[in-house]
Amino acid sequence: MTRVLVTGATGFIGRHAIESLCVADSDVHAVSRNQRRSVHGEQWHTADLLDVTSRQELLQHVRPERLLHLAWTVEHGRFWHDPVNLEWVDATCALAEEFAAVGGHRLVAAGTCAEYDWSAMGEQPCQEFETPCRPNTLYGTAKHRLRVRLDTFARRRNLSFAWGRLFHLFGPDEHRDRLVPSLVTALLEGRMAATGPGTVTRDFMDVRDAAAAFAALLLSDVEGPVNVASGTPTTIAGLAETLADSIGRKELLSVGSLPAREGDPPFLCADVKRLRREVKFHPPQTQRAALEDTLHWWRRRIASAGERAAAPPLTGPR
Repeated sequence: MTRVLVTGATGFIGRHAIESLCVADSDVHAVSRNQRRSVHGEQWHTADLLDVTSRQELLQHVRPERLLHLAWTVEHGRFWHDPVNLEWVDATCALAEEFAAVGGHRLVAAGTCAEYDWSAMGEQPCQEFETPCRPNTLYGTAKHRLRVRLDTFARRRNLSFAWGRLFHLFGPDEHRDRLVPSLVTALLEGRMAATGPGTVTRDFMDVRDAAAAFAALLLSDVEGPVNVASGTPTTIAGLAETLADSIGRKELLSVGSLPAREGDPPFLCADVKRLRREVKFHPPQTQRAALEDTLHWWRRRIASAGERAAAPPLTGPR
């Protein structure tokens, strides 16, 4: 049984990656800043990965064979230009050194489509070895810089290394202000659901599928950058209409009423040949099925929040 360590294990992707790895019969160890209860049979450890002593103690204790590194600064609305991005570059390089020192042999880390040169985007999907990387945000720059450093280190230490480039995710527990939750919650609550330009085209993937793809990549021997995406170009208008049709509130859509974000390319999608042919990963569900499942999750969450708000206050001794 392969011993695996997952960082960022409580995050949007990490919690689902743990489940996929446990299903694959791995000996899964997960790390967070606070103690957690096992859900799928994983073992939890507490550590601050930006702290040298805490990080080294974790690696010495777990001594993993494979490392899935998902931890990063991800605060919504801030991560694009957060200076902490640079701290994570140095901390991750140190983590890789410490991982190799305890006998680790396979490292997979999360990258981003923001590494690619958005200014040169036409209507061709991004290809790992052909599309140039020229990021225009601190987040994208930090991730690109990290990939180059880890690739150099891995070659020097004969460490197996892969880099999963994420595109656009949706799914349970996503921040309410992101595209899919903002549309779903507005439609379910009977409010106008506004979007930017409807012709903007993106590559959307369910977070649970992305997590399963990372698990498959970690347990494979594929090396180098791999796009982690659906490979299905979807316009913002098409996505919004799919959600509105499922909810039955298409009259609430206001596609194109928000301005385009400066610097955003009109087309940003992935070539997923490496993911399909080499990692041999195929999403288990269609995009529409994944969107409808996410919609049901938000429906339950909104209903639960309404029930809690309507409940009478507790009285008597507490």
